Amino acid sequence: MNNNNDHDTYIIPPNFVDTGTFFGGMFKARNVIEAGILSAVVGIPVFVCLPFGLTTRIIVLCLTAMPLGMVALIGISGESLSSFLFIFLKYLKNRRVVGIEEQSSSPGAANDKPAPARKRQKICSDKQKDHSGRHKESRKKKLRSGQEDFPAEFDEVKAYEIKQKLRPAKRKSVKGNRTKEPSKAKKSNKERVPRQNAPRKNKQEQKPACLNPVADYLPIEKIDNGIIYTKDHRFVKVVEIIPINFLLRSAREQRSIIYSFISYLKISPVKLQFKVLTRRADIGRHLDTVRQEMTLETNEQCRLMQEDYLQFVQQISSREAVTRRFFLIFEYEPWSNSRSNEENEAITSLQGAVHTAANYLRQCGNDVVIPENENEFTTDVLYNLLCRNESAVIPLPDRVREVINQYRASGRENEIDHIPAADFFAPGHIDYTHSRYICIDGLYYAYLLIPSDGYKTQVPAGWLSLIVNAGDGIDVDIFLSRQPKERIIQKVGQ
Repeated sequence: MNNNNDHDTYIIPPNFVDTGTFFGGMFKARNVIEAGILSAVVGIPVFVCLPFGLTTRIIVLCLTAMPLGMVALIGISGESLSSFLFIFLKYLKNRRVVGIEEQSSSPGAANDKPAPARKRQKICSDKQKDHSGRHKESRKKKLRSGQEDFPAEFDEVKAYEIKQKLRPAKRKSVKGNRTKEPSKAKKSNKERVPRQNAPRKNKQEQKPACLNPVADYLPIEKIDNGIIYTKDHRFVKVVEIIPINFLLRSAREQRSIIYSFISYLKISPVKLQFKVLTRRADIGRHLDTVRQEMTLETNEQCRLMQEDYLQFVQQISSREAVTRRFFLIFEYEPWSNSRSNEENEAITSLQGAVHTAANYLRQCGNDVVIPENENEFTTDVLYNLLCRNESAVIPLPDRVREVINQYRASGRENEIDHIPAADFFAPGHIDYTHSRYICIDGLYYAYLLIPSDGYKTQVPAGWLSLIVNAGDGIDVDIFLSRQPKERIIQKVGQ
């Protein structure tokens, strides 16, 4: 290096872990296999069964088998045909709206039904007077439609409520159709009811449903010791990092920061995520402070300068006022499959990972935020992530009071001390009905993925700043996973 003040250019190697490719990674092995199968399935019958000459059969093959083979070879949206079909079917299966808005279409909301539905009910009631048999069938259909409208996550609870409502009617019918041994029938009925109710009661006692259906839908079981316990038995830790302005540093300082960061990545946890949360800045307090200073200012020239500054800040804030928060997210990776002391090991490992990250990132000029209450901090982070609109207006303490009041209003005062943490940060609804975006808390989200071959291999220092500083509402997520050293060395040697 001739001059230490010259900015360096860094080379990002290709992803050596990806295997199963042909022609230097141009085509995936899965796409090639699917293209061969489709071409054979279409081409062999065309070439063998068609009663035409060789030239005609070749032309038909070029019009049928060759286009199908090319489509299978290229794929759709970077995926093979089979994987794309699997993703599409999975989307159709999970396509729904999860949240409180669904409950308005449940059978309990009879007063909210539109006018055509009420007319249909009147017509059905007129027909029921003349046909008693159709009355029973229509009643069953209504119950079935009510079960279908209710969210899929709470089918068991709703089915239990419907059975409870229908149970007295069943008992009356049993009494009306008594046999010669009524005492035995009563005993058998009494024995069946507690046996059927026992498992459902136990389920409700063990884990009562949250008031917000989204809270039960989220894959978060609890938050303890600042660690997120997921429902699939994973342990996740979130810490906030105070950023620095990397682009304003000299080339020598940038080089030192990069080498310090590389040394941290060598000893970092196996699974790591960097999260950049971007939202519009709230400059209301700053503007109020400027206005208060203007009222106390006696010099006219200074007051004019303050007015110009106030207008300048308002103009800038309407376009470019953006705040960013940077998070480092760890996931505990167990060394063995035993779950006897997994929780204690996860707590110890994640706390050690936080201290290690704080020490290494301090060498880069960054500080790690150590909150006084880790559970409250983690809940607030999830609340700001999932409820963008609501968190900008209602802070977390007010949100907690609202949830507690909702539990009291619903007659569940005895559960206030055991409210799940997901109830405090769960949004009102999540809309999965659209293929290109989802709607959470009234805000629309679209997710874009940059593949490993989607950026240049030679990049300058701080090249991700262009994406991080893209603007309001654009978050950046970087997922890192450590690969075995021996495997990478073998791939590089090949």
